Amino acid sequence: MRDRPPHGVCLPVSYVSSRDGDTILVSLGSDGGGLVWPIRLDGVNCPEKRDPGGFEAHDFVIKLLSDAELSVWVEAPKRKNILRSLSFDRIIGDLFVEGKGWLTDILVEAGHATPV
Repeated sequence: MRDRPPHGVCLPVSYVSSRDGDTILVSLGSDGGGLVWPIRLDGVNCPEKRDPGGFEAHDFVIKLLSDAELSVWVEAPKRKNILRSLSFDRIIGDLFVEGKGWLTDILVEAGHATPV
């Protein structure tokens, strides 16, 4: 399990929903009443829901995150990566699931994602 990264923005969030296995909607703050951010997980790809394994990845994420204590991590923006940080309508980052580790690692270990 990776440790928390040495730099970037790490904030407590609440799970709202997921579009698929690698795009998760979270609410800023642990009470669920803040700004909703779509987070595109960095460094992994999950199948789309219409593809084989897509619904399984989506369901896995829902079960794992529904009652979990979460933090979102986003790399500290620099001139060269500021546009990469905002991908379509999503923010590129990762979610830390307390007591379990990084969501990207969990998805890969469970066979629901491949590293890129």
